[in-house]
Amino acid sequence: MLRPTFFGSCHVSKVIYCLVFATALGSPGSRCLAQQPEDNKSQQELWFGVLEAGPRHFRFLVTLDQNDGQWSGNLKSFDEGNAEFALDELKRDDEGLEFLIRVSKGRYVGKLAENKTSIEGKWLQGPADLTLNFEKVEQEPKQKLKALWKGTINIVVQKLDVQIRELESGAAYFDSISQRVGGFVAEKSEEDGKIIFDVAALNGKFTGELSKDGNTLDGTWKQGFVSPSLVLEKVDIAEAEVEAGPNRPQTPKEPFPYSMEDVTFENASAGILLAGTLTVPLSYSNTCPAVILVSGSGPQDRDESLAGHKPFWVIADYFSRRGIAVLRFDDRGIGESKGDFDTATSEDFATDVQAAVEFLQTKTPIDPKRIGICGHSEGGLIAPMVAAKNADVGFIVLMAGPGVNGEKILKSQSALILEASGADAETLQAQSAVQAKFLELALQEPSISEEDFIAQAKKAIAVATPEEEEITDEQLTTAATGAARQLLTPWMQNFIRYEPSTNLEKVACPVLALVGEKDLQVAADLNIPALEKSLKAAPTENFQVLEIPNLNHLFQNCEKGTLEEYSEIEETFDPATLKLMADWILENS
Repeated sequence: MLRPTFFGSCHVSKVIYCLVFATALGSPGSRCLAQQPEDNKSQQELWFGVLEAGPRHFRFLVTLDQNDGQWSGNLKSFDEGNAEFALDELKRDDEGLEFLIRVSKGRYVGKLAENKTSIEGKWLQGPADLTLNFEKVEQEPKQKLKALWKGTINIVVQKLDVQIRELESGAAYFDSISQRVGGFVAEKSEEDGKIIFDVAALNGKFTGELSKDGNTLDGTWKQGFVSPSLVLEKVDIAEAEVEAGPNRPQTPKEPFPYSMEDVTFENASAGILLAGTLTVPLSYSNTCPAVILVSGSGPQDRDESLAGHKPFWVIADYFSRRGIAVLRFDDRGIGESKGDFDTATSEDFATDVQAAVEFLQTKTPIDPKRIGICGHSEGGLIAPMVAAKNADVGFIVLMAGPGVNGEKILKSQSALILEASGADAETLQAQSAVQAKFLELALQEPSISEEDFIAQAKKAIAVATPEEEEITDEQLTTAATGAARQLLTPWMQNFIRYEPSTNLEKVACPVLALVGEKDLQVAADLNIPALEKSLKAAPTENFQVLEIPNLNHLFQNCEKGTLEEYSEIEETFDPATLKLMADWILENS
């Protein structure tokens, strides 16, 4: 998915990005642990601990299973939407516990206490060296709540369902339910008869007045430059346990009429090993076509897991039921794939896809002349890169693939998301002005230093901030630094400059390009004309560019196309579009 980018600059943007990017572990790993057999040689252990990462605390439950002397396990992070992470390089013995969370490069090293029921250790991730102790438990522990308050922050970009948990211990935490992130320490106080929760990690503060019946806090949430109203209602503690996960009726369920194999293949040019899942129909005539799924931007696992959905698993399941083999794989450096994600650009990811093509050419019963690439969002940039250089690519499908450069994409998506969420003209104008200045700085030749970027970005934010809004130098520095660290990365520098026409105009194989009518991240009005123009100039004589009614960036049927809808919608992928793609592939491969 192409990340919506506001750069933490002005008005509403800080509310979203402080929450979205303040995670300890990152996106969940790509593999679910297989259910363990129940026999006399198996045993299970549960360990619970709390990682205090400054002003944010993470509750972890580690589940360990031993079968025939081999240990496997996963870690559940309650404050990251109950996300589960596979444990790699797992070691559990009489000395203690060690494991790696590959997706975040976080490592735990702990020593077993004499009582055998506690582990004292360290969480090591980048420069972080944090204490993390675990206690052995019999079951998933429940919170000891004193009070629970829930409400909705209405900001111009989106509506965020939030809650504040007050524990019997006196501690309090702020959670963003909509964004599946929480554990932000909230300091409670009273002033002038009002109750205040100060959330330092988000530079946010709730100030509210308690109703006479004690069941409502009516107030405001101030964060950065905005102060939207927020009414918090007290929830019955008996109903306050962790809610069940979202309903995802399309998530595949057994039995599967296809084989499913975990595979690895090498990108020799980059010297890395990539890992994925290959599904192959059980019924085919001699050989079958195959599709490589290529994910959107950001660290993605093989299922392209996001907002509680697994769209690539849904696509793979549907295609393989229709007679199409599918390879989906973890991005480099994510899940079980090796390599460094942070330093890679779209050009680098294209070499991973080329390696996937070469791998499938060796697999039976796949027809080496009927191998295609299906890319979503950034994957829709990458597919033409590979097809333009490799005549063996039989076809490409672009799902919300951009037709214009990243600079235009970012300007478009920012304005559309704000507008769809009800932003007023002043907010739109301020956001556009700041974003334009940021992009101007990022596109400088020779490249600007981070220090100079921050200095000039601070001035731009200050000018765009309304006079009545209070803004400190610390807030300016935080916002400008966040923008610099997004816009000056290798990936973003490549993205904002890259012209999709460069490779689209060289594609000779059949092309199907699809854009959702309500896509606010890769807008149909902006990208469809550019895609058509490029493909008309290409050697291919077989292409279709279609706008699909009522669909958002994830190809879900939606109302507005706004970001918060992604997780709220039960549908993972429009069934009619799944059929359209499968029909087209079978006809053109």
